[in-house]
Amino acid sequence: MRIDRFLSQNRIIELKSRDFAAALGELLDVALPAGTPAAMRDTLRRTLEERQASMPTSVGGNYITVPNVVAMIDPPFVFAVGRLPDAEPVVPAPEPAAPAPAEGAPVPAVPPAEAAPRAPVAGTLNAGPRIIFLVLASSKTRMYHRVLSEIAHALADADFLTRIRGAASLKDFRAEISKLLKGVSRQAQDHESGMNRLIGKAAQRLARGTKCSVMLMFADTFRTPPLLEHFVYPTFKVVIVSEENYDFHSDAGEKPEVITVRSFGNHRMSQLRAAMFIGLMRGIIRPSDRVCCIGGTSRSNRLDSVLVIDVANEFPTVMTSRANDLVPQKVRPEVLERTIALATELAVEGREGKPVGTMFVVGECEKIRPHTRPLLLNPLSGFAREDRNITGAFVEETVKELALIDGAFVIDHDGVIDSAGSQITATYPGAKPPLASGYGTRHAAAWAISKAVDCAAVVVSASGQITLFRHGEPIVLLERSASRTI
Repeated sequence: MRIDRFLSQNRIIELKSRDFAAALGELLDVALPAGTPAAMRDTLRRTLEERQASMPTSVGGNYITVPNVVAMIDPPFVFAVGRLPDAEPVVPAPEPAAPAPAEGAPVPAVPPAEAAPRAPVAGTLNAGPRIIFLVLASSKTRMYHRVLSEIAHALADADFLTRIRGAASLKDFRAEISKLLKGVSRQAQDHESGMNRLIGKAAQRLARGTKCSVMLMFADTFRTPPLLEHFVYPTFKVVIVSEENYDFHSDAGEKPEVITVRSFGNHRMSQLRAAMFIGLMRGIIRPSDRVCCIGGTSRSNRLDSVLVIDVANEFPTVMTSRANDLVPQKVRPEVLERTIALATELAVEGREGKPVGTMFVVGECEKIRPHTRPLLLNPLSGFAREDRNITGAFVEETVKELALIDGAFVIDHDGVIDSAGSQITATYPGAKPPLASGYGTRHAAAWAISKAVDCAAVVVSASGQITLFRHGEPIVLLERSASRTI
């Protein structure tokens, strides 16, 4: 991580205060954005004081202190650095007057003792650190302790301490601090790049040893897509999974395929099942393929996980044995893919801060309608077909709003939404839904309609799980349970 971007030059200042609390106040004034409530600033200052009192954070022989706290800020980190003015001479404490000798007593011929220096006053900085390096970390960052450790280690470097002590002007002081952080950033990037190359090579050896035919790379591991260009696997089919539809390219071999899937949280490879299903649906991945997956925590810039998957074992046999039957007849693959994407957004985001449960049935409407009945007047009635096509650019918000009402969306093979708020009345004679515990009436209805009609039923649970039903077979595309995350 480039931590030098979290410290601007105007946040490196000469402190005026000698009191620690007042010095923290000066640093918070330059660190926090304009308009920050005074109550928040005071709370942070008090918290920093309490933490410093209970757990001092001095480095470099007590020359530098690094107060730090987690705060409700938008960027991952905000730094501010202040240097105390040269310490003033310490005035010796006056010697207490010796009691006068008793009348007639001899005066001792002892030379007066040298005045002892006065102990430093608690709460002042005269005898303490000379530099305060303030670290504010966002409550959302996962790299708080790592970055703090890297900064403390760099600040304790003997060469840096020598240079910073010799920085006479504010300009020189700022230059030394900036140089220090750029060095930390460069070391971290070199370490990450080296580690990523090692894992990339190990993944390639593993893929060859296990006879994989596909390399599945999770691009959201990286903060910037160009990093992917360093990972070239010319002997494998390369598939990129990402939240964004980047135009990735490879320096060797054919251009990689890109599957766009929304990520659920920061879990490693959380898009895996949905991405593999879309890959099967498009024909990018075959039922007989063995796939080597490589990724890490979202936006961490670090690869740390390699996983080998047999496609035939990951999905039901009825699906993989008939890969061309994953999509109902006459249904355009991009229609089902867009439906899954909208379902994922509803599972991840909810609506108006609340979890949403709904169902999408995709197939030939003429065959689906006999198995449905309206729960309310169709809110999409009267709109032009192009205005209610699920692949359109402006229908997304309408679908998300209508997902709040009970019932299912019925979507025609060409993507036109036929109805919303429809009750599924399908039954399958002589069969009982073989569903696991935890599935409700929405899943039972999806099972029944997928058995009765050649369609795909996508269920979004209020818990965040997404299940696709095809021929009565449930395929979990996204689940919230931590048991399937790594």
